[in-house]
Amino acid sequence: MSNLIRKLLFASLLVSIVVLAGCQSPTPSLPATLAQVPRIRAQQLKALLDGGEAVVIVDTRSSESYEQRHVPGAISIPFPDTEARQGELPRDTKIVLYCT
Repeated sequence: MSNLIRKLLFASLLVSIVVLAGCQSPTPSLPATLAQVPRIRAQQLKALLDGGEAVVIVDTRSSESYEQRHVPGAISIPFPDTEARQGELPRDTKIVLYCT
């Protein structure tokens, strides 16, 4: 699978999860391009967590990388498994995925 296709699939999944977690209309519009996918910086995530915001953090790296080191509280769902395991994620909570 090419790197571009992988990035587009990841972006689609991320958008789907973000939309499911925070949608307020029954037919939300999805970003048309990778550049339109919502991004969050580490400092912004920290501010959310410090402010008591409920956030699910998903580490999409390999299980081996997760075992070596990961963001405290993050759950491991390796990228190839994200689509199959998206049902494990809550629909009423913000979800942040990371891969590096």
